Amino acid sequence: MGNFRTVFKWGIIGLLFAGACLIATKPGDSQYEKWLAAKHGIVCWNDPMLLTVCKKDGEPIEWRSKGVTTGVFTLKVRDRYTTDDRTYEIHTIGLFGSFIDFSVIKGDGSGV
Repeated sequence: MGNFRTVFKWGIIGLLFAGACLIATKPGDSQYEKWLAAKHGIVCWNDPMLLTVCKKDGEPIEWRSKGVTTGVFTLKVRDRYTTDDRTYEIHTIGLFGSFIDFSVIKGDGSGV
């Protein structure tokens, strides 16, 4: 019986430690912005007159929408940008201080 309690105690301690590591390494918004610039070349900032201004590799790109879901261990972001000939649907999940990219780039010509 004592062996079960020891294993159970260390199992709980291990789960608490793993949970603390996941929480401590969850990426934040600033890490997402750096990742977006490095991975896709998209940089956005707030302009007092235009609200949000974005550029991709130095060229203007239109920001269309953004959805952020913050979980206990993860950061999930869905961004949408358009140019005259492409739509960038950025889908990513942040975990352990990095991002997993599920983005889709469509060259549909409509820009919408």
